[in-house]
Amino acid sequence: MDNTYNNINLNLESNYDSDSDSSISENDEYFYYSKYKIILKNIKKYIKLKNYSYIKDKEYEKDKVLTKHNFKNFINKIRDDDYYIFDLIDINKKKINIIFFKKNSTYITNTVDFKKVIDKLNKQNKNKEIKIILISYDKLSTYIKKIINNTYGYIDFIILNYNNFINPFKMPSGFINCKILTDIEIDNLLNKDLQVNRLCLPKIYYDDPMIIWTNGKIGDIVKIISPSNISGLRCYYRLIIDRD
Repeated sequence: MDNTYNNINLNLESNYDSDSDSSISENDEYFYYSKYKIILKNIKKYIKLKNYSYIKDKEYEKDKVLTKHNFKNFINKIRDDDYYIFDLIDINKKKINIIFFKKNSTYITNTVDFKKVIDKLNKQNKNKEIKIILISYDKLSTYIKKIINNTYGYIDFIILNYNNFINPFKMPSGFINCKILTDIEIDNLLNKDLQVNRLCLPKIYYDDPMIIWTNGKIGDIVKIISPSNISGLRCYYRLIIDRD
């Protein structure tokens, strides 16, 4: 794993002082303003790690540190709309949307509201292949999960929660390395070293903290190296899978 992401700074201090703006006070009815700056900063790190590029939001692409201006825009958008959307593309020019929902947002509990957001993005993308990453404090309702599976089966959904971005994964001191294998390395592993089908490998979920903070995706194989009392180092492999 890239050392840049092994030691994510979780300091609550930032260049933006929320108490200096009356519109963002401790008494505000909305939740987690003291945490949003951390979440926003770590979403930006997540975007960089996944090699996504920004389409419209140029200020987030240029700024290497959190500024008062983009944080205020982020907060104001969440206040007005209950959510914030990052418009992105991956290295293969596939459209990526990260949707960050405010706590207790009706868009996570109400199927009609949820469909409005997804249908809008789908229309903008002209029904082409798209990946949507949902970041929410609240769990998706059962009905929304059914809609995702039955109505939007052609959309690649990834569901993450606030904790993934408030307390990002730090490689435990005992772990040496965590690496996503290349196609050539996978071929050698499965056909020469282990001589097994990839589905026979032990599994790890895509939203496991160890995977979120690598560039791994569903279907990839991750190589994990950790200390061993017997051999000094232990190497093992996991297939990254989706949650049913």
